[in-house]
Amino acid sequence: MADTPLLSVRDLRTRIRTDDGWLNAVDGVSFEVARGETVCLVGESGSGKSVTCESLTGLVPQPPAAVSGERVAFDGQSLLGRSDRELRSVRGSRIAHVFQNPQQALDPVYSVGKQAIEPIRIHEDVSRSAARARAIDLLRRVGIPRADQRVDDYPHEFSGGMQQRVAIAIALAGSPDLLVADEPTTAVDVTVQARLLDLFRTLTGDGTGMLLVTHDLRVVAAVADRVLVMYGGTIVERGSVESVFAEPAHPYTQALFGSYERERGEATIAERTARGDVPTDGCRFRPECPHAVEACAGGSQPAFHGAGGGSDGESGDESTDHAVSCVHYAPDGDASRIRATATSPMANQESRAAGDGPLGRDADSTNTTDTSVGTDERRDFVDE
Repeated sequence: MADTPLLSVRDLRTRIRTDDGWLNAVDGVSFEVARGETVCLVGESGSGKSVTCESLTGLVPQPPAAVSGERVAFDGQSLLGRSDRELRSVRGSRIAHVFQNPQQALDPVYSVGKQAIEPIRIHEDVSRSAARARAIDLLRRVGIPRADQRVDDYPHEFSGGMQQRVAIAIALAGSPDLLVADEPTTAVDVTVQARLLDLFRTLTGDGTGMLLVTHDLRVVAAVADRVLVMYGGTIVERGSVESVFAEPAHPYTQALFGSYERERGEATIAERTARGDVPTDGCRFRPECPHAVEACAGGSQPAFHGAGGGSDGESGDESTDHAVSCVHYAPDGDASRIRATATSPMANQESRAAGDGPLGRDADSTNTTDTSVGTDERRDFVDE
């Protein structure tokens, strides 16, 4: 990992003015993405993942939004306070976005080939024929059959899953240094998903950084180096995929992972009653947390502490392998009850490999046979 991260975000805040006042969509988020690294943002809908990604390059409309932060730096250069014209020189060529809804991201009046050719010719001095050949190759790489023929088709002539693949191809057209992908595999079938994950691993292997938003823990286990768990506009837990999956530390992370554990017979995210307003102070999860105490309320978000106890992560140091924003993990706290309920979302591998659980062969997102999270094994289990 290079000394200077490709992307460095510190205390990012995005407020959106509504009829009821200001909404804190992103509230003090900090993280880094290194060259060749995949960082995954996970969390339920409405937790602030997409707004975080779109705030990085000024894609959130201002107004009604207001974006601020201590630092949002890409390759050592600040992105905050730059004009839209300056940011356009970064978007597409150096930072590319894959948006969650390809039907809205693709222009219906232009062929998909023209939309893929445009960023190539804007950012590089190449002929139209060379740009067209590269666009066809990109469409082929993301799994579009007969790409040389379909390059002249329009978005409405593609299915939703194929539109998603086209959007990924367009994002890759400028050979970006950082790919910000919001649910890029949601609408595709299992075989195409495996192909796309292979492509993402190839990109990071070549040095491209990736910030990936996904609800699918199988995808996280397959490609992520580090995981950031978001709730209520804040990051509540962070760490390597191995450590977070082996022992989820924050009560919200445990609840989120528990939503994949139907056989456990516990309350899950899907079974929770509709929540009220998320608090704007202290721990955002405290109204639903079974371990909430008086110290969870008031003030700013709880400091980060090492998930194993002690003060290793108290300063918020990104180098801490596994840290959690929870008062119970402070040096004077007692997180033993929380740790006792931690269960890996990849547990009970044998039953799931046989198709008995939500991560088995009957899962509708991928064909899973090996759900271990070892450095090598976890990257292979979607490919078998």
